[in-house]
Amino acid sequence: MDDEMAIGSAQHRLERMDEAIENLGIQRDSLLQHYIAGQKLALALGRNNHLRTLFRAFIKWKKETRDHEQLLLLQQLERTNLMI
Repeated sequence: MDDEMAIGSAQHRLERMDEAIENLGIQRDSLLQHYIAGQKLALALGRNNHLRTLFRAFIKWKKETRDHEQLLLLQQLERTNLMI
């Protein structure tokens, strides 16, 4: 009788351990999915920051180019006025 009880108890413990292992597997899969999603978000953020920096540099370059062209035109106008 004690042997049957011990076997039943051991079987019950094994079932609980199997359930725990299955739950750990599910948690591992969930954590892995979150880890991958976090990596994707980090890459997207890095790309967005890179594009924002390029856009700001382009805008600054366009402004400097426009200002320089205006300065050249103003100098040409002043020379023309002096000639008149």
